[in-house]
Amino acid sequence: MAVDDGIAAVNGSMAEMPEAGVLDADVIARLRAMRREGKPSVLGRLIDVYMDTSPRLLQELRSALNAEDAALVELNAHSLKSSSAALGAMEFSGLCREVEEGCRAGKMHGLDQTVHNMEAQFPGVCAALQRAREHE
Repeated sequence: MAVDDGIAAVNGSMAEMPEAGVLDADVIARLRAMRREGKPSVLGRLIDVYMDTSPRLLQELRSALNAEDAALVELNAHSLKSSSAALGAMEFSGLCREVEEGCRAGKMHGLDQTVHNMEAQFPGVCAALQRAREHE
């Protein structure tokens, strides 16, 4: 098999994974590997908790940013950063880290665009997680 054929095969299999590109495939694979027969899926449970809590955290983060409440912005950014990374949403987690670090550095006024980027990416993260859950 030529190298180009191998790359095409890998790219083709990645395209079949709906969460590819948004979620780290290694993280998802590790969570799937934790599944035990007769037990609820670890990945499914984590996704359920994320889907229940993250929208509120993001909304509270935006409200806190608008109110210039640095402590609450930092707290919500930290929570979103950790839970997103645990589920493989590394790019989204990185945006959360930027907001968290900006608050710590006292640079809240420059965070509006980063929070806007978070709000724009969040639906895609949720959709990718839902697809990952459906492929359990």
